[in-house]
Amino acid sequence: MRIKKMVVITLVSLLMLSFTSPLYAANSNIPKAVYDKEKKPHKTFSPQKLKSKDGGDVGIMSEKMWTADVNMYNPLLYHIKVNAYSESKDGDSRWAIDRIMAKARAYADGDLKDSKIDDNDNASYASCTADMGENQLPGVKYEGYGNHAFEESGYQSWYPETYDDNPSS
Repeated sequence: MRIKKMVVITLVSLLMLSFTSPLYAANSNIPKAVYDKEKKPHKTFSPQKLKSKDGGDVGIMSEKMWTADVNMYNPLLYHIKVNAYSESKDGDSRWAIDRIMAKARAYADGDLKDSKIDDNDNASYASCTADMGENQLPGVKYEGYGNHAFEESGYQSWYPETYDDNPSS
């Protein structure tokens, strides 16, 4: 009887740990900043809270989502433009964070043609547009880069770079 009771207590303890340990064990080494250089035009990130008020790890506890995008386009076959934007949301609502930044860079055959930046404090959105200053020409490689920053006290910071090489009209 005593062994049976110990087995049950051990199984219950292990079961309880299996529900709580992924949250804490997975978050015990949360990086304070995440840098993402993968060449994609659209990226999202769910920031993890670094510490709770009592000092414990808390992990992802809501629907907080950061979005970074870059879009290269050619309005009415005029100058090619590169639009970069950053957005912060909590569920369906905008979430103002300490710092949000978007920077657009436009390149033609590797040469920087234009760069614009929108850097905001206590905001949920940043957007800017760089202009190539020329019409789309055959044989020219056009590239658009977006650099983004998302910073909120108590959460991971995120610094992605986005990329687009398709000037759609």
